[in-house]
Amino acid sequence: MKVSFVIPIYGKKPEQLRRCLKSLLDQSYKDIEIICVFDGPNEELQKLAEPFPVKIVNPGERGGAPKARNTGAKVATGDIICFWDADTYAVPEMVKVWVERFTKNPQVDFLYSGYRWTDPNIPGYESEQIFDPWLITKYNFISTMFPVKREKLVEWDESLTGLQDWDFWRRIIQNGAKGLYVPCGPNAAGAAWESDYPDKQSISGDTEQNTFKNRVLAIRRKFNDPAPDVLVYGGAFRYDAIRLAKLIGADYFWNPAYITHDYKMCLFVGFNPPEFEQDMAFLLKTNRDTKVAIYWMGIDAEALGTMPFLEVKKFVAAINRDVAYNFCMDERTLQELEELGIKAEVVPFPRPAGNIITTYPEKFKVLAFGDQENNALIDSVIKALPDVDFEKVVPNKGYRFEDYSVLVQFTVDKTLQDGPRNALIGGRWMISNIQAPYTGYVDTTDAAKAVDEIVTKLRGLQEVKTLNAEAQAHYLDLTDPEKFKAKIKGLTAPQLEVVNA
Repeated sequence: MKVSFVIPIYGKKPEQLRRCLKSLLDQSYKDIEIICVFDGPNEELQKLAEPFPVKIVNPGERGGAPKARNTGAKVATGDIICFWDADTYAVPEMVKVWVERFTKNPQVDFLYSGYRWTDPNIPGYESEQIFDPWLITKYNFISTMFPVKREKLVEWDESLTGLQDWDFWRRIIQNGAKGLYVPCGPNAAGAAWESDYPDKQSISGDTEQNTFKNRVLAIRRKFNDPAPDVLVYGGAFRYDAIRLAKLIGADYFWNPAYITHDYKMCLFVGFNPPEFEQDMAFLLKTNRDTKVAIYWMGIDAEALGTMPFLEVKKFVAAINRDVAYNFCMDERTLQELEELGIKAEVVPFPRPAGNIITTYPEKFKVLAFGDQENNALIDSVIKALPDVDFEKVVPNKGYRFEDYSVLVQFTVDKTLQDGPRNALIGGRWMISNIQAPYTGYVDTTDAAKAVDEIVTKLRGLQEVKTLNAEAQAHYLDLTDPEKFKAKIKGLTAPQLEVVNA
């Protein structure tokens, strides 16, 4: 598998180009070709490149990076094409990792990961570790410099003044290409390379707000993107926020710079103090007529209550001043918010899309989860029932509720989060310290009594051979996505003016 690197060269320092070429030629995987496309004459840099085993292309007068990339792509002979920058330096074994992943995943058409800057004081970029074609329509999370199979290649749009990489990847994905996140380096971000930070004269370095907004608008117009009435935020609860945005047909951004029009509502999924302060200030400055809403996820309300008094007072005042609607998923969170002085409304969080579980396992099996404070209680229950098949939840492992009869969960957070709620939607039985319908509440004030009660409940459930149909029906109705959509639509629909006769 041959990998071609197409490098447009313009306005770089000799030491940058030298280091760039060396980082590619030092890769252990050697079936690569490097194509240096000079975007306008540059005798000094061309002389520097000539001793290296590279192809040199001189298309003539300067035409911009997209044109240079298109020119280089026509010369490239690789199975995999990568458009590289002359101020970017590959980590060791990058190409080897790429080729291995392409080989092991033949259905994948391109790879991507994070990257970092050569200046250690500037945070790197980790990218989206779950490839989501929908998300790329909202903002770009894939850098120019990632490999794509030749058969999925598209030409670069030479008319765009910026965000050409966003346009490039959107069109590739629009054509059915599938991507895969592949960490390459030893650092936490899995960076494939490091790059010099863009100067203000470069396209990427020109971050003036109106310039960037116009570039975003150019892409949105090109793809005929809709302009939704609702914007969803949610860095701390990002996957919940993304799912919610998809459900209600909203925009979702992690970066407020992608805002291009006024919204009727901005919905923060989860309350995160730094996120709220920074993004709320930007939002109120640019979208003054937007109604702000917060969906409290439970643990965030508890966290706010444990902050220092003056901090709590500050945030509660800001919320009561700037936030039009506060939603939460259960009565417990509602009570916590009211105690803080925040008026809220219970609006159950909509369930994920997908098939509803209708089967029940033949063998009785229990999925058990306890946090650090409740782990000893869980262990005591397991010890008391040696004949029962238990599986304890461990980090970073997925579980299918259809494989279990009962979920036993005891945690400090006593709100009905996605996990236990989805178990109930799946018709599973539950034993927990959560006070909500069908959660099998057990008071843990006296640990010994709690263990005895849990054991008794489990012994009774051993005789049950059917789904918890009542719980399933209750939570299917409660979390009906159409109800949530109707709620948001009712708050953002145009209000009719009543005129007295």
